[in-house]
Amino acid sequence: MKIKYQIFKDKNLLVLKYLGNYSVDHFRKFALQLIQEPEWKYVEKVLADYRETNPEAAVDKLEEIAKIRREIIRKDVLVVFLVDKPSSTVPIHLYVEDLPDNNKYCSTLSRAIELLKIKESVNHLEDILKNLNNSL
Repeated sequence: MKIKYQIFKDKNLLVLKYLGNYSVDHFRKFALQLIQEPEWKYVEKVLADYRETNPEAAVDKLEEIAKIRREIIRKDVLVVFLVDKPSSTVPIHLYVEDLPDNNKYCSTLSRAIELLKIKESVNHLEDILKNLNNSL
């Protein structure tokens, strides 16, 4: 799995794009790296794009993933998970159920923009997702 990401300090926004086969170990390593980023303290909203990964591969590890989120990230932020397949929607729905109410999921960028309450066009957000600066 590869995670591409960028923090937009002026928008208090973290944009993530997950690629390849989902890995809990990789997610843990990424979480540990992310909290070391100087801009992390400004993040209040997260867009997590799962359209190019398979979270269904980790359905039996959702509790472990939620634990990583609670114990490593330990920050209460609004997270919107972007999914586009029923096979991805089910595990993300179950994962969101295990987290605080400020975690949502949707299947379109326009809905993600609404949920995040950000002033971006769909085209601009799609460009951002295609050109994220960092990866692990």
